[in-house]
Amino acid sequence: MSSTDQTFLQLEAIVRREAPEATNIYSSFGTAEGFGAFFGANGSNKGRMLITLPDIGERDRSQFEIQDILREKFAKVPGIKVTFDEGGGPPGMGGEGDIQIKIFGYDRAVAQTLGAQVEAVMKSVDGVADVLTSYSAPRPEYQVFLDRDRISAMGLSVAQVATTIEASIKGTIVTKYRDGGDEYDVFMQLDRPYRDSRSDLENVYLTSPTGAQIPLANVAEIVSGDGATTVFREDQDRVATVSCTISGRDLQSVTKDILTQMNTVTFPPDFRWEIGGTAQDQMESFRYLFIAIIAAIFLVYMVMASQFESLLDPFIILFTIPLALIGVVWGLFVTGTTLSVTALIGAVLLVGIVVNNGIVLVDYINQQREKHGLDLYEAVVLSGRRRLRPILMTALTTMLSMLPLAMELGSGAEIWSPMARAVIGGLLVSSIFTLFLIPSIYTGMEQFLLRRALKKGKIASVEIGRPEGFNPLHLV
Repeated sequence: MSSTDQTFLQLEAIVRREAPEATNIYSSFGTAEGFGAFFGANGSNKGRMLITLPDIGERDRSQFEIQDILREKFAKVPGIKVTFDEGGGPPGMGGEGDIQIKIFGYDRAVAQTLGAQVEAVMKSVDGVADVLTSYSAPRPEYQVFLDRDRISAMGLSVAQVATTIEASIKGTIVTKYRDGGDEYDVFMQLDRPYRDSRSDLENVYLTSPTGAQIPLANVAEIVSGDGATTVFREDQDRVATVSCTISGRDLQSVTKDILTQMNTVTFPPDFRWEIGGTAQDQMESFRYLFIAIIAAIFLVYMVMASQFESLLDPFIILFTIPLALIGVVWGLFVTGTTLSVTALIGAVLLVGIVVNNGIVLVDYINQQREKHGLDLYEAVVLSGRRRLRPILMTALTTMLSMLPLAMELGSGAEIWSPMARAVIGGLLVSSIFTLFLIPSIYTGMEQFLLRRALKKGKIASVEIGRPEGFNPLHLV
């Protein structure tokens, strides 16, 4: 315990020196009792340190930058293994790690061998830190294999033998002692000198129905073995996990590298592996968000088709969505932001936002053609000039409102900044190119339909193209 105390004093000194931003440092180690055992360490050689940081606006470094520095300094302390987690919660509560490989199989020795290979794979990938396994070193134990035929021949039962072994080695409560109003349990077991070795276990005596004393060695085989300290299960299968955190790289690229390296690990037929942790949550979120984007596009098309009473005009307007997605990629690339769940949420928002510019433009073109009798080219050019200001106004108001969030101004802004950057990039690109692409597609589609109608004889003649002497600058 004193050695652990000295180690924690050394770690606390490193934290005070390398992380002056820390407002509070709380360390706990050893074996706690009661409710404190749930939050504290388990064993005299383990401990936890809780470091409290001020708000992001009150410090110059992020949490991850401070973690990287402390991880480097802690690595120089001999004889310790350090892992970082967020929130300071109790062990096992949300401590899965960024990437987790779950190994399913019954044989514990094989699972640990595979876990060692997976651990080596993780450590070989750049950007991986704090590799942690769910299993610990096995606990030495004596295993008793009973000979049921001999036990039965001597008039005993397996339950009697097991009860005798438990009472002799582990101990059992045989009666209670009362002293006034107090009551105490009377605990009986063999004295320590008679229950420490294998020979002591072999000489545990069983009493037969005839009163004969039979050594345990006569009816059982006692062998040395290893026992698991904890057996983890998931979906009723034994599971061993190897997890890690990410430092210096994005989660998606590190996950891809680990999955590629996992192909080099050979699993027996009765073993399998799955990915878990934050990486699994991210992949599931990506899948559902892509489905949400497709559903949003379909719903937007249905609404526009009902309002325009046309299937063609909404189809033309939907071409603004690819422009927005191009802008999302461009915005994330320029700002050095990785594709994340919040960025995809911004992409879902853009599906409903960017079509507004196309709706304003196409609807005004239709009004000029139907109500004012302008031909195709005149209506397109006039609508582009007159709708330029409303389109820029709506786009700029949205982009400027997202700017503080994109610049990570304020507490918690770093979480949603990818969404803001995705929205700004998508709106900027779509607003600029909508003014050129949508009129071109609208004109091309209308000319194609007019030529098709002329070819089928549905109309007698049609004038296609720019009118002679037409000057778009004369339109007001």
